[in-house]
This record gives sequence, C-alpha cells and structure tokens, in this order.
Amino acid sequence: MVGCAGMAGDELSLSHFDPFDPVFLADPYPQYHRFRTVEPVHHGVPPFPAISRCYYVFRYEDVAGCLADDRLLRTRPGTRGRNPAEPRWIRTLGRSMVLFNDPPDHHRLRTLLATAFSPDFVQGRRAHVEATVDRLISAVPEGAEVDLMSGVLAPLPVHVIAAILGLPEEDHGLVRAWSDDLIAATDPRRSVTGVTRAGDAARELLAYLEDIVRDRSADPGEDLISRMLLARRAGDRLREDEVMANAMLLLSAGHETTVGLLGNGVLALLRNPDEWRRLGREEAVLPSAVEELLRYDSPIQMTFRFAAENLALGGNTLEEGDAVGLVLGAANRDPEVFTEPDRLDIGRAGGRHLAFGLGTHFCMGPALARMEAGLALRALRRRFPRLRLAGDPEWRPTISFRALQRLPVTTIDRS
Repeated sequence: MVGCAGMAGDELSLSHFDPFDPVFLADPYPQYHRFRTVEPVHHGVPPFPAISRCYYVFRYEDVAGCLADDRLLRTRPGTRGRNPAEPRWIRTLGRSMVLFNDPPDHHRLRTLLATAFSPDFVQGRRAHVEATVDRLISAVPEGAEVDLMSGVLAPLPVHVIAAILGLPEEDHGLVRAWSDDLIAATDPRRSVTGVTRAGDAARELLAYLEDIVRDRSADPGEDLISRMLLARRAGDRLREDEVMANAMLLLSAGHETTVGLLGNGVLALLRNPDEWRRLGREEAVLPSAVEELLRYDSPIQMTFRFAAENLALGGNTLEEGDAVGLVLGAANRDPEVFTEPDRLDIGRAGGRHLAFGLGTHFCMGPALARMEAGLALRALRRRFPRLRLAGDPEWRPTISFRALQRLPVTTIDRS
C-alpha cells in the first residue's frame, strides 16, 4: 500500500505514506484529515504489484460517488478467468463469490443470496445470537484483567455465522482458524507466507464445505446453506460451487466486519467514558450508538475499484484498468457531512456513514452485524458497568480491515 509525506508546507505525497507504521495503525485519522483537506483525490503508489496506477479518494462526496459509479468495477477489466493454471480455490472464488463479481453476474448472485439471507431469516436468529452473547460474556471473570478480543469479541461473530450456516458447534474453532488465515491474505501488503497459508486454508475450507453442501442437498434443514441451495428466482438457482464460495465469504470477510465493529466500538466507548456511562443510562440509544461506532472507527477502512473505461476523477484522468482506493474511514470523518466528526456521540442523528458501502456492492449482512453489536454492547454494559482499559490495545497489521488483535480490559466487580 502507500504512504504520506511532505511536499511543501502541509502538502502531502501519498507515495511516502506508510499505513503499516504502528502510529498510523493506532490512529489514521489525522493523516486522513490532511489528505482530505490538501489533496482529496491523490495519484499514489499502487497497492498491488500488477497495477501501474492508483488514485486514492478521501472526501465523502467523492467516495460515495465512486461507490455508486458502475464504471468502477470490483474486478480489473481483462483479468477475469485469464489464467486457467490458477489453483481451483482461486478460480472458484473469482467465478462464484458475489464480492468479486460485477453486473450482470453480480445481480444474479445477489438476488438469489438475498432470497436466502433475508431480514426475516436474520431476525429469526435473534434468540440464538443473544444466547451466544450471554454464554461468552458470562465466562469472563469479574475483577480480572482479560483480553476482551480473544474472550468475546472475536469468537462471537464466527460462532454466530457458523451456527446460521448450520455448521456443527465442535467445528467452529477450526472454521475460525481457517477464516483468520483467509483474512490475512486479503490485505494489499500481504506476505508470501500469508498467501500460502490462505491457500491451504481455502482448500481445506472448500473441501469441508463440499461435504456440508452434499449433506444439505440430500437432507435440507433450516440453516442458511440449505436456504441457499433451495433459493429460486425466475427458474434460476445457485450452483453448489456458488453456495460454497459465498458461505466462505460469510465465514471470512463477512464476519470480520463485525469483529472490527465490536472491538473498535468497545475501545471507542472506553476511551470516551461519558459515552460508556450514557449507554448504561439510555439503552434506547443503542441503535444510534451502533451507527455512530460504525462511522467513528469503520471496520473496513478502504475498498478498491478498477476503471472499466477512461474517466475523469477529481481533475485526474483515469485510464481503463487503473485502481481507485476508496478510503471509507476518511469519508466517515468528513466535516462537510458530519458535525464535529472526531467526536464520539452515540446519540448522533442521521446514519449517512459509508461503513457498509453504497450502490451495487452494498454489504449484504448489515442487519446481522447491527444485531450482534447491539446485543453485545448491551450485555457488556449491564455485566461490567465499570469496565475499563488495562493497557494499550494491539491492532492487526492490516489496512482494508481495521480490527484489534488484543483489547486488554479490567472487569470491576459491581458491588
């Protein structure tokens, strides 16, 4: 990925910007503010070796416009299916996963998946999500120093989505390990070792899901994999490889967004104790609190698109195949849209943040993420009203996904 540095005065050059610097990982927002002010569309260093040019976009208006522009694609033009020697898992994901498809294939996949993963289906799992939250939080000892990420906030989303997919509870730990390896390879500056581990994890997870899909095809249940297999729309249906690929999406990138939301959100509240106390006094504010936490420290900081044709962007001319880095984290702190954007206000009115994207590729699982976050925050606040930080948090060394590795806290007895 790319960086930030001085030209003259406060002017910046993205080519010297290092988002893997520990200082940046801990708080990227001052850098975002400077770019948004000085050079809101910047020709920077490409994040991927095969790409020659990339433009980074920092203002809300520009990011929202790019997300809604069908001339900016998820897949680089001319690269789809070009290498038949690629491993099966890469070809399966590229062909079958909704995240890596553009219209018209994207519309077909999204429509069928939406039929299975409906809001009513998600709401029907509320009791299970609440029980999972209570089980994990009740296992946290009172009056002790613990890592809240490893104990509650990281395992919760994978337990929830694995159960929704109908995966046996004894397999959830294995699924979580595969998911962690897959996520490590999604970042622009992934290591060779990380890519190798992701390949191993993907092949193992695909083989695992192949068996599950075969079983559900013969004996469907009430789980999401069964619903995906049974989904119909105008005579069309999902192929088994599409079911496996999109189940893998939910088990990796899909649940990782919720991990970031939970960890980043709890950290933000503990660093703003007035808002933590307010959450206890005013539980009715929970829905707006979740939206504010999504805005304030977005779990997805950047997403990339590719120009399908030559087009203009912020005074620059993009050529076909150029990459565009849409910095959601910067857009969600734009003072042109949000009053006092660097202040956490869990009662903030209006949910115009871009944490779930916009347009064709708007996230498919916001209802589940919001449900998990609301239930987890409520349960934590009730059980540990005097929860506080017990040291510095540790961030994962990733850019696209912003999430904590560790969140040390002290749980104080309520008596």
